[in-house]
Amino acid sequence: MYESGLVEIQPHSYDLHHYRENSKHGKGILPISQENKKDHYNRFLKDTKEVMKHINDNIGCESYVFSYPYGKYVSTNEEVLKTLNFKVILTTKSEYADISNGLYGLKRINVPSHKRLEDLLLY
Repeated sequence: MYESGLVEIQPHSYDLHHYRENSKHGKGILPISQENKKDHYNRFLKDTKEVMKHINDNIGCESYVFSYPYGKYVSTNEEVLKTLNFKVILTTKSEYADISNGLYGLKRINVPSHKRLEDLLLY
């Protein structure tokens, strides 16, 4: 798919795409309850570097777009992504993207598996 030039492979997280919090992760990339900002920053940084390495090693492309799992994030997540030079960050807010306010926190058109192409094009 990537070699076709029609598809980009970009990160969503390495091992933080979990809906429920437990002792190893928060909901998605959110902090774990009682986790301080520094520990959350470092945990998210480590996970993001891992997924970037995995994509680069296996596909050969650079990571510059990040999609927030479940659309949930805090300022610490954005700080990490800025540090790692991400250019675009997507939420799960389903609307047309408005780039006039920048490329961080962009809305997008979600495509659930049950959505027909005709319905998507009429959106």
